[in-house]
Amino acid sequence: MVPTIPVASAGSNEGEKPVLEAGLMPVSYHTCSSPVFRLLAAALLLILLLPATGSALSFESGGVPPGEPLLAAQNVSIGCTIRYDATSGAESMDFFTDLDSARWIFTITRNGAGTPMAPRFGRYESLTGFELYYPGSVTRIDISLAGKAPANPGTITLLRVRQFDTGGESAKDELAQNVRVVTEAEIDAAIAEAATAVAALRTQIDTADSEGIPVAAAEAAYSRASENLTAAAASLSGAAWQAISRAADAAAEGQGLLAQAYAEALAADAREEITDVRMRVDTEGGTWSAERRMVIEAKLEAAETLLVRADAARASGAYDEARLHAGAAREKAAEAVAYADEAVPEESPVTPATTGPTITETPAPAGASGDIDAALEGVDRITRAIRQIITALSELAEGLQGLMPPE
Repeated sequence: MVPTIPVASAGSNEGEKPVLEAGLMPVSYHTCSSPVFRLLAAALLLILLLPATGSALSFESGGVPPGEPLLAAQNVSIGCTIRYDATSGAESMDFFTDLDSARWIFTITRNGAGTPMAPRFGRYESLTGFELYYPGSVTRIDISLAGKAPANPGTITLLRVRQFDTGGESAKDELAQNVRVVTEAEIDAAIAEAATAVAALRTQIDTADSEGIPVAAAEAAYSRASENLTAAAASLSGAAWQAISRAADAAAEGQGLLAQAYAEALAADAREEITDVRMRVDTEGGTWSAERRMVIEAKLEAAETLLVRADAARASGAYDEARLHAGAAREKAAEAVAYADEAVPEESPVTPATTGPTITETPAPAGASGDIDAALEGVDRITRAIRQIITALSELAEGLQGLMPPE
């Protein structure tokens, strides 16, 4: 039998209607009263009553002072709200700061309501379970902390909160906020270093522009670096440090953009020269010697291998490496162009006219002079051919080495 409940509505006495939702199977009273069902229900209730696992402490707001880092010996004031879960009145919490002359004001809120405690002083403070434990309530601690940054530079603990378990034997959870303390001298040195980087970028941009390299992206980065450098000189410590960091980042970005522009421009030049030489090989190569064609092909292959390296480096963002490979590729392509521009035959040297008395020499045997000249010319041609072949093999080996995977 399907269980029913009375359903009442205005002006209606329809009595009882079946309890049956779409997609749900009817549940009998026998099932609800079975031992297995009661056991499952008890287990579910126990799970719901157990405390939630996870972090017992969490920052909900605040915790970081405006204008980080801190200037040495400056007054500091922060506020933050921490959410916590306490499972018994035996738990406790302690607080620590590296600030000098620290002053604490704690406000424990229960479901959003609370009253500030009296101020406490010192680097270490603590709250007991009696102050923290409110079962069934959403509990938070509002912390107001004031003090003075240490006189020495370095990283300090601005605020650390630890929650301890029953008996205070081990930390249940911990939150910490560290900040950097800097001196006026450090700020001045950082501004000078950033100014040097920005000036170097300006010089690099001007040089690249004179060489026909696109510099628009690098100019935009330079403008951002200059603006932040100006802001740093006119700001307080924390804001100055952040502006210095932004200026240095923009200068580094500009240098990377220049390297990228160089790599792309050099690679484009190399490809253009390679294409031109290959066209000349197709149209003029028939009039060239075999040795010269071999040398040109070897140089072109080396240039193309270097372009593959440049493209791979550029794809991975290694623009300085890409620029080096692209520049080397253009050099090899230029060498191939130079070989293609050489005259095919070498002109015979012109014998200068002689003046003065005619000296009669004993004639050599018929045909001897021609044989000697021919032999010398043959030796010279063989020597030049050997040199060209060695050069070609060297270029080819360099190209093949570039295709081998690194060890």
